[in-house]
Amino acid sequence: MARNFRIKTENNNKHMLCLKLFGDFDGASASQLLYLLKRKIRKVNKVILDTSGLRHVNTFGIDVLLPGIRQLNRVRSEIAFTGKYKMEFSPGDRRF
Repeated sequence: MARNFRIKTENNNKHMLCLKLFGDFDGASASQLLYLLKRKIRKVNKVILDTSGLRHVNTFGIDVLLPGIRQLNRVRSEIAFTGKYKMEFSPGDRRF
């Protein structure tokens, strides 16, 4: 995992979870994020992943994350990306 990757959790209310991502995003960071999402997703209706704090996004990290996000969307919650890297995480042909 990128040594400087962090996730800050903010619960705006009991139905929505905002996760702010910081540092460099790689494959191990994606695995860490998926683990956290799997633990928390059943408790909320919507998850917002804010990419504004990321410095670098590795393509392999996105390739690890997106299949897991697709599975989680089938389970329950709506998952949306915001911030400066939102298009890297959900470009047109990779929508989930």
